[in-house]
Amino acid sequence: MSADLVGRWSIEYGYHSAMEDEELVLRADGTGWCEWSRPGLTEFTAFDWEPTRPGAVRVTPTRAARSESEELVELAVPDPVEVDYTVVEETRPLYPGMEVLALRLPLPFAVFPNESYGLSRRETPDGDRPHISWLDDEL
Repeated sequence: MSADLVGRWSIEYGYHSAMEDEELVLRADGTGWCEWSRPGLTEFTAFDWEPTRPGAVRVTPTRAARSESEELVELAVPDPVEVDYTVVEETRPLYPGMEVLALRLPLPFAVFPNESYGLSRRETPDGDRPHISWLDDEL
């Protein structure tokens, strides 16, 4: 795996409070997910990923779901895609001069495909999907 991509990335990282966020998790074992959420609503796509050449990854979705008010709806799984990416430094407004590592990875199934994700941490969560406590009861 490409170590520069592994981590937990968030569109809202480094910005003041927001009512919604999109998080991208890329794990060293080649799995991950993209999750968009706001109060009472979340949508995620779980996937496998692998570098294909410098600056590009192949993302193969394995599951897609949406939940609203604790009701889970499975969605059509998007097609695999090869996507170019860049990792750059960006200034975010949370505090003066805040520099964050930002990933630009335009996934076609993301809610905000043209936004960059700020690296919130290199450690990634356990499990094969976002942890949504009530979702455990549905599976």
